[in-house]
Amino acid sequence: MDNKYNSLYGELQRLLDLRPVNPQEIADYVQFIESYSMEINAFIAIVNYCVALKGSNIKPPYILNVAKCFAQEGALTAEQVEKTLYKKSNSANSQKEESISQEEYLIKLFRKLNPKLKKNVIDIVKGLTTSLDNK
Repeated sequence: MDNKYNSLYGELQRLLDLRPVNPQEIADYVQFIESYSMEINAFIAIVNYCVALKGSNIKPPYILNVAKCFAQEGALTAEQVEKTLYKKSNSANSQKEESISQEEYLIKLFRKLNPKLKKNVIDIVKGLTTSLDNK
């Protein structure tokens, strides 16, 4: 193994601490890094992201698929990977905020209903939850 990849092996073994990193796996990662001209630190950042999502027992094909997605998005440097992760994080947060906004809207709408309609809505919801509990 080339000296420039020594740090890769050490970082991978640290991140994937629940299993040994074997020589073939390292060879696959090095081949990927070389074929996509990806920075080693960018690849390590992607592995770190994968571990955060799935745990440190993840398999090489998963890591390579995620790295390929990043490479296809043009994220080949550590800085580009960081920017892509930031965008993904913001996208997930905005979806969560949109969901909360819908819930708040429904609560406000419910509060505006007259008492008779509120009772009907409550009965419908109770019927739905009861029928779901019986499944």
